[in-house]
Amino acid sequence: MKKAFVIVLCLLFVFTVASLSSAAMKQVTGKITSFDQKAMTVTVHGRKGDVTASVDKKTRVVKGKEKKTLADVEVGAKVTLRYREVDGKVIAKRIIIKKAATAMKKAAPAKESETPAKAASAAPGY
Repeated sequence: MKKAFVIVLCLLFVFTVASLSSAAMKQVTGKITSFDQKAMTVTVHGRKGDVTASVDKKTRVVKGKEKKTLADVEVGAKVTLRYREVDGKVIAKRIIIKKAATAMKKAAPAKESETPAKAASAAPGY
């Protein structure tokens, strides 16, 4: 009887600790509308509205596979912000800066209307 009670008590403890320690990770993708370095906050405008999160030295910033710093965060950049809500505060865990789309795509090579063989056969003979 004591063993069953101890096992139930241990299981309750484990589930309680697990539920308290794991706040669900959330994310929003959009453009940075504000980055306040003094207040250490970043605001991202996503489809469902704005999300303002606190940033700190633990917030990781990446662009592709490169590690970046908070100094690389710019207003207007497209990002994915991963964050947790802890005690009513939104805390940024990772800022993933999206690579900017190239303004000009590589131009396709111009199509030749005639192949050299056709052009030679069409030229007047000498």
